[in-house]
Amino acid sequence: SSWNVRFYGLVYKQASINASALDSIINGFSTSNLNSTQQQLLQNRTQELASIPIPNANLTAVVSANGSVVTNSSGIRLNSTDDFGEFDQFVAVPSLGGNSSTSPRIVQTGIVNVTGPGNGTALLVPSTGISVVSDIDDVMRITKVYIPNQGLFNSFVQPYVNVPGIPELYAVWNKSLPSVAFHYDTTTPVQLTRTYVDYLFGNYPIGSLEMRPINLTDPSQILEVRQNSLKKLFETFPRRKFGERSPILRSWCPF
Repeated sequence: SSWNVRFYGLVYKQASINASALDSIINGFSTSNLNSTQQQLLQNRTQELASIPIPNANLTAVVSANGSVVTNSSGIRLNSTDDFGEFDQFVAVPSLGGNSSTSPRIVQTGIVNVTGPGNGTALLVPSTGISVVSDIDDVMRITKVYIPNQGLFNSFVQPYVNVPGIPELYAVWNKSLPSVAFHYDTTTPVQLTRTYVDYLFGNYPIGSLEMRPINLTDPSQILEVRQNSLKKLFETFPRRKFGERSPILRSWCPF
């Protein structure tokens, strides 16, 4: 009779760093050879990585559907952030209608915390259907992670460029696969979430986005981060059918 919504993210504040200071902490790039767009992208993405997490922050969430807030006036009290400013929990949200729909539905979420408001998007995914699980780098966008210097340049300096033909392929899947949902999984640090969201949802179907957490006290978060996120996804939707696209398997690969 209700939906379990995952609230997941990072509470942070932007470090007070001017452009010259940003340039001084950037290694491996000769900024004098960059055009204005490249310099701006490099500074913005570096500043995101330099953001300061806020531990033990109190969080209140609100959910809106069809332009109207469906949570009560006081919102939903979430668990406080951990020692690294991260939060990740499922909450049963009533008033979103039954969960018997056959296609994903988008609702808007808001988070109020000690640093100010935040916003996000939740995708209500039916319990059955087909899910496309996709890596991002060198599957959806050209990164060239196998050439380290080029991979860094494409990640921090260049505007993101689609792998040719892939947006069109995902658009076909979005229209043709029954009850399809998309789940994007990357080992890029969570601080770059906004950069990835802006790129992904301007080029691909909206879907969930899993980033690498910054809490690396558990060795599995370093060595098994992709396995951990996939396990959570499969356990969340035990009745859905999954297919994967990865840099190694450049084709539809059903599990």
